[in-house]
Amino acid sequence: VFATVPTEPWSQDANRLQLSADAANVFQRLRDDKSLKEKAPEAPATAAAPVQLDRTVPVSVYNATGLDGRSATISSVIEGLGYSNVTPGTSASPTNFTTVFYSTGYEAEAKEIAAKLNVTRVVATEEVLGVSVTIGTDFPSGEAMEKQEAAIAGNATGQTADQNKCQTAFAY
Repeated sequence: VFATVPTEPWSQDANRLQLSADAANVFQRLRDDKSLKEKAPEAPATAAAPVQLDRTVPVSVYNATGLDGRSATISSVIEGLGYSNVTPGTSASPTNFTTVFYSTGYEAEAKEIAAKLNVTRVVATEEVLGVSVTIGTDFPSGEAMEKQEAAIAGNATGQTADQNKCQTAFAY
């Protein structure tokens, strides 16, 4: 894995970067001699009883790409799943990563929406009511994100050798 340690703007000078809180996870994995490539969660061995989804849950869709029309496009995809209370909006500031947030009791709905959009970042928080989708600059077009092989630990940015093979050596 070729990765860049997660950073964020420094609070005293927005033109400088500092390590983000997620960087500790990357460094710990290196110290423990573990791969930076996170494995996808394995499916349960036995099929559980189907979960009854509440498709009346409030779903907010925020465009944080800086591009026009993204929240309306993604809202219509979510409505296509049968959700009836979908509200598109715009985020005040752009963000790099598309994330589905959900409050207690709405994990199944969040996972269904994330699966439809191919979003791998699904976060539980009590800062939202129901489910909230923030569309980041990593999702500039289309109705679903490109399928990712595996995320890099600690939300580091970069690429894996599966995504981009190393350069070929030149013969002299």
